[in-house]
Amino acid sequence: HCSFAENNKGAQVFTEIKLKSGSKQMMWPTHCVQGSKGAEFHEKLVLEETDKIVRKGTHQHVDSYSAFFDNDKKTSTEMQSILKKEKITECYLVGLAFDYCVGFSALDSKAAGFKTTVVQDATRSVAPDSEKTMN
Repeated sequence: HCSFAENNKGAQVFTEIKLKSGSKQMMWPTHCVQGSKGAEFHEKLVLEETDKIVRKGTHQHVDSYSAFFDNDKKTSTEMQSILKKEKITECYLVGLAFDYCVGFSALDSKAAGFKTTVVQDATRSVAPDSEKTMN
């Protein structure tokens, strides 16, 4: 994936580089790779038959912080259509990381017209400096 430091020669984790496409990209350690242990749900998470799973970050040439869109805003996930179909009007966001995936999902949720709440004590940031940009 374009966001993994190991896939970009000379790139260091937690630094920003310019990709061949011209877009800026934060470099991350390899994580949540499809089919790997890191992409599995926690063993104690109970999934119901009616639960919906929205996949993101599946395009290797563009990152996807938000649960609603890839970072280039050209490709959307199924999140918004699922929420609207189910007549859901409020989104409560938790998880990692507040200053990236949770935060950008919250911004897109609000922009889509959902009442949006980030549960502050159920999320953490990668870095305090980047957290300030989300508040």
